[in-house]
Amino acid sequence: MPSKELSSNFIFGVMRSEIEEGKNEALEKIKGVIEIRITVEGIEKLVFTFDLRSRPGIAKREKLEPKPDAMMTIEDENFVKICSGDLDPVQAFIMRKFVARGDFLLMQNIVAIIGQALRNERRRRREKAAQNPVPEITAHQRAQSVEQH
Repeated sequence: MPSKELSSNFIFGVMRSEIEEGKNEALEKIKGVIEIRITVEGIEKLVFTFDLRSRPGIAKREKLEPKPDAMMTIEDENFVKICSGDLDPVQAFIMRKFVARGDFLLMQNIVAIIGQALRNERRRRREKAAQNPVPEITAHQRAQSVEQH
């Protein structure tokens, strides 16, 4: 599975925006390098690194130097579930849904920030959709469209 097909790609895009815009106050409290390795059926497909030692931070789809302060290896599906709030990170760790090394509290904090960033992005998309509603198509218009084709 190419990395572009991973469900977690959307999450990383949202986080990259959050980090590069530098507007998320919660990110200001995090100091360190976090590496997340996404796997599919146990095979590493994507590495994403957040370097939050300075501002603005850096978000890359690759390993960065120096060695990360916190590192997580997790299946794509489980990462999406944790970030969307469908799977509790502590329970997931206990159930061995992922492997974490280094500063576990740092990892918990970044996962919480990712979850909040996703909720904010969903809200922005809903608001944008509400401002630009799709016009209703009447049965008559639908019938005309079918006749033309």
